[in-house]
Amino acid sequence: DQAAYWNRFLARLSGFLGYGLLLVVPLVNSNLSFALGQAAGLLIMLLAFFYATGVILKNRIKVRDAINVRAGRASMGTSQFLLRIVSRGWHILAIAYFLVVLFVTILRPADALPYVMLATLKTLIIIGIGLLLSGVLSQLIGRRITLSPDINRKVPLLETRLNSYVPLALKCIRVIIVIAVALFVLNAWGLFDLPAWYASQPGRNLIGKASSVFTILIVALAVWVTLASLIEHRLNPETGSGEPTARAKTLLSLFHAS
Repeated sequence: DQAAYWNRFLARLSGFLGYGLLLVVPLVNSNLSFALGQAAGLLIMLLAFFYATGVILKNRIKVRDAINVRAGRASMGTSQFLLRIVSRGWHILAIAYFLVVLFVTILRPADALPYVMLATLKTLIIIGIGLLLSGVLSQLIGRRITLSPDINRKVPLLETRLNSYVPLALKCIRVIIVIAVALFVLNAWGLFDLPAWYASQPGRNLIGKASSVFTILIVALAVWVTLASLIEHRLNPETGSGEPTARAKTLLSLFHAS
């Protein structure tokens, strides 16, 4: 029933916009005047905006509850968190979308419909790719790293370190993906010129510095885990080359504590 309801809503809205902007407006432009055609297009978009806003507000609580139910069935804590955030503000996002469409129609009346359709398609593709990558990272973050019993015997704390640092690095990558998705969506709607910004000196500097910092942090983290594991292996009397000397124990313990 819900699918049929929203299908009827989208069919009415797209039919009204399609016939209005592709049939009525060109007829008014050719038979009356271009100014009247622009006014007719603006009126059509205003009616569509108010109709869509009314339907969204009418179903705000129903959709919110449905998203919360889906969040309760999600297996990942991150997915539950994101779905609950969407459930609280989905109507704001939907109204903002139609508001942007209205502004685009006002600013670009000649090619508003093709522009909106192309921008919407790009947005769906970008968000779909972002959700796919974020879902893969969520699965990896929720999956515990398990080492072999022999490695755990030689380096008991290595598994704990990996399960602390690797999910943190993956979460940082997921934040970067969210920022990239937002920038690409803004670029699709012409609100932010991403290629021009990247080609500019400030854009290149920011991307270069951010990449360098992220790479340095990853390398430093890998070096720290490796050194800590080697020291732990060396201090373990059951592994390595046997019981270390008292001086070696003191030096290794000091380095490990630092």
